[in-house]
Amino acid sequence: MKKNWSLALFRLFFVVLIVSVAACTTDNGQGNTRRRARSQHSKAELTEPPKPITIYIDAYSEADASLGTKEAPFYSLRQAFDYIDHTARSRDERSATHVVILSDLNCFKPILIQRPIVMIAEKAATIEFGKNGGFIVDGVSFTLKNCTIKRKERLYEPRDIPLLYASDSDVELDNTHFIGKEAYSLIRIYDSNFNCNNSTFTFRAAHSVSLLTVHNSKAVFNNSKLFVSANIVRAVWINNASLELHNSTLFMQAFGKGTGFMGRKGRILLDNTSVVCKSVNPFRYRFRTTVLDNKSYLKQKENSGFYGFYDSAPLEQAPVTEAK
Repeated sequence: MKKNWSLALFRLFFVVLIVSVAACTTDNGQGNTRRRARSQHSKAELTEPPKPITIYIDAYSEADASLGTKEAPFYSLRQAFDYIDHTARSRDERSATHVVILSDLNCFKPILIQRPIVMIAEKAATIEFGKNGGFIVDGVSFTLKNCTIKRKERLYEPRDIPLLYASDSDVELDNTHFIGKEAYSLIRIYDSNFNCNNSTFTFRAAHSVSLLTVHNSKAVFNNSKLFVSANIVRAVWINNASLELHNSTLFMQAFGKGTGFMGRKGRILLDNTSVVCKSVNPFRYRFRTTVLDNKSYLKQKENSGFYGFYDSAPLEQAPVTEAK
């Protein structure tokens, strides 16, 4: 009897042990499965492209509230960018914000861009800044399409603030028109990549001007037109930078002295591009096509060249003073 009782206890203990081991194994497998699922979900969150948000701006909106939607758009650039900055902390910093412009806009102060922005006008729209206004792009990507950018300034009101300033950024312009009157530089690019397609730049001033200033950057123009007119013209200033003009035209007009390309360690490529130099007083002042140091070069492909009144020497080996 005792033997049977001992055998029964042993069998019961053995069954309980087997059931416990099986339960632990099942829990272990389910735990590993859950951990793998969480890991895969985290990886998916890291690899999936961030979803952009879209906001709308219409200066003539009659909506009761400005929510940034197409039915109730914001009424100004300032209001839209205040919203972007306010909500940026709750969103992925990598996600781009699409800004759709539905009407012409006025903006009296500079716009600081520190989040990825894609700005598109649904129809051709004009953004007119105040006297010291413009876009300042700092360390992000910025895309601008179908817009005319200009500033309220008088011709004889000199200032040293560009319409577009970019630092450590990626800037893309498509079908845009920049109009400047008196800023020393219309566009300044530092440590950035700048791509421009199908765009026009018009810069008329009464004093010394530079249409484009490029430092430690690469700037590429495709199918674009650049026009600059002033008393003293330095059309392009480059410093340790690369500039490419493809299927484009650079027209320069000077009432006094004029220089086409000026800088240090500059790499310039002209591809099917015309550079027109017009001097109002050609018998007194003639354009210098380039004033570059001996570490720079200018390469012309077929159907490219300089036209107008300019010095015959294609490369001026002269000391270069740094522009502002």
